[in-house]
This record gives sequence, structure tokens and C-alpha cells, in this order.
Amino acid sequence: MDCLKFWPLPECGINGDCVEDNNGTRFCQCNSGFSQTLELNYFVEEEDLQSSICIYHEDAVNGLYVCLIVVIVLSSFLIVVNIERTSQMFRTLPFIIFSVFLFGVSIYRLVNPQALFGKDFAFTFCLTLTAPLSQIQGYIFTTKYLYYMARKIELNEHKTFFLRAENARKLF
Repeated sequence: MDCLKFWPLPECGINGDCVEDNNGTRFCQCNSGFSQTLELNYFVEEEDLQSSICIYHEDAVNGLYVCLIVVIVLSSFLIVVNIERTSQMFRTLPFIIFSVFLFGVSIYRLVNPQALFGKDFAFTFCLTLTAPLSQIQGYIFTTKYLYYMARKIELNEHKTFFLRAENARKLF
């Protein structure tokens, strides 16, 4: 099989070179630190992975997961410290669940580098669950901000806006 090429990049990407072995088979030889991966690589079959683009840097991916863990721990700590009432805890519950899932996914990936999105069921399932939870939490934070702004500038002439913000605040 020929080396994979995505226009306008050269064959094997900018981190590898297409070489030919003694049998005439062409494959991608990656630069130091880079390799091929099946993660989010749905256009190459597993047996043809050696001809794929060299885009995966294990140390960079692990560094990103470590940064993600640090951000999750710090943001969760800041939110949990500011909880004063039970109602506040219920409003931040989607964020806490989101943080637990994302923390677990990050630790799982650091411990098991072979856990690839789309290949490992547990990793893919947990990472997929974080998407709607982050959207729900974004909605809650936005609603709280709109309620804060409505109270701050006292939009008495725009009662529709104020009533919507008030109803959304009561929902969460």
C-alpha cells in the first residue's frame, strides 16, 4: 500500500517520510517522538496503519491530559469551596459529575495509553458522556450570569427578559 497523503501535506505528513523496504513495500517512517495512531483515524484500517500519517506524539498527549487533570482539580476545588447551601450543590451537580467523568477519563488514558477514542469502549463511552454534561453546565452558568446582569441593571422596562431569566434561575 502506498503512503497516505492529505493535500497539501506531503506523504506521511510533516512528521514522517515515506520509505521503501527491500520488498518494494512503501511505509511511513516517523520522526523521533511521532507515530501513527488509530485514534480518530477512521480512514485507515489497522493492518495498514504503517502507511498512515505520522501525527501522534505520546508525550504531548500525556502532557495535555496532565494539564486537564490540573484544571479539573483546581476548578472543582474552587466551585466546591464556594458551596454554602444544598440548593447550590444541586445546581453544580452537573459540573461535579462532569469533572468526575473527565478526571476518570484522563487518569484512565494516562494509565492505559492503548485506550483510544473509538477503539476502547469504556474510554469512548465516558468521554462521550462528558459532552452533554458540559453543555448543561454551560447553560446553568449562562443563566446565572443573565440573572445577575438582569438584577444589576434592573431591566424593568424589559420584563420579558427578566421573567425568562427568573424562570431559568428557578429551574436550576
